[in-house]
Amino acid sequence: TPHTVEAHRLAGTTAADIDAGRFEAAALLAKRVNATVLLKGVPTVVSDGTRTQVVASGTPILATGGSGDLLGGIVATLLAQTGDALASAAAGAWVHGHAAELAGRGDIRGVSLDDVMMALRYAWRAEGSAWTPQPPVIAELPAAGDRS
Repeated sequence: TPHTVEAHRLAGTTAADIDAGRFEAAALLAKRVNATVLLKGVPTVVSDGTRTQVVASGTPILATGGSGDLLGGIVATLLAQTGDALASAAAGAWVHGHAAELAGRGDIRGVSLDDVMMALRYAWRAEGSAWTPQPPVIAELPAAGDRS
């Protein structure tokens, strides 16, 4: 779950390069580390190197220490239940972001990570009573280097 600066260190490139090509960078990094990558930011990009998904929920509230730990815990819990790293990472990113949106109610001041954690129960309910490991997806992109 790297953010731009962590991703550029892993990829051996610059943070500007990561930001300029977020979708490609997530896929290339996933191939490089042989793992699913959740590139935090706006938007969040999740890739397993073959499939890439974009998650648009979230607010600047999440740009604080410990937020990635909360996200990592959510994703790990989902992965243990589903066995699908891409779906777990995308769903985890979406519900984490949506909980921040609910906690902030349009404001970013005076909102703590504890508020985000407490809003998680409401974020899950927003998708209905039966959860499925498929988040709302804006776009699914072809694999890095795939022209089709």
